[in-house]
Amino acid sequence: MLSTTYTDPTGTLDGNLTTACDIATLASELSHYDELIPYFTTWMTTVRDGKTELVSTNRMILSYNGITGMKAYYSEDCLNCLIATAERNGLTMICVILGEPDEYQRFTTAREKMNIGFAAYTLYTPKKTDIYIEPVSISGGVSLTVTADIEDLGSFVVRNSELESVEMKIEYFDDVVAPVSIGDKVGRVVFLVDDEERYAVSIVASQSVDRMNLLSAMFKLFRSMLA
Repeated sequence: MLSTTYTDPTGTLDGNLTTACDIATLASELSHYDELIPYFTTWMTTVRDGKTELVSTNRMILSYNGITGMKAYYSEDCLNCLIATAERNGLTMICVILGEPDEYQRFTTAREKMNIGFAAYTLYTPKKTDIYIEPVSISGGVSLTVTADIEDLGSFVVRNSELESVEMKIEYFDDVVAPVSIGDKVGRVVFLVDDEERYAVSIVASQSVDRMNLLSAMFKLFRSMLA
């Protein structure tokens, strides 16, 4: 959030400065914490033993499918603002509106923009069964190769029109030197759209391989002679 300055914890008093892009960055980070959703999506509650009633100013809480938050706000300086987030089929959409003169138009605009986003994009989840990882060559080890596997396989966002263009490329590092420990990175699985890299996951060693020394070399030679 390189264009943001907060001078107080609320971010609403004099001296605070931010941009729509920075707020979207903040909203993206907050969306990882599911425990915050009940706070962002509560329409009405009470405090002080029921003596004070609090009502959310985010009208999208009541009407938008998949809404997860986050904040509607108004001040004389920045007018009507809205940070709206929603999740459908694992895909989180974020819309930030600042400086809208009309109190209700910000919600209408957010619905329109997020509907367009959900209709145009999807979350692409590769299948691990489609990925075959070969043993990776290493140098200087008691073994010539090390078995490997991919790290946790996540998802990435693509346009619906790009789904048929997703390609996968497996890259093995050619400079892997023993000793190798479990979890060491030995390659990458790269997903491309129109030759542009969109997502990558590391290939890691699934076993340890010690460095070759004189004793292990003699033992290996002796075993080969017996064979």
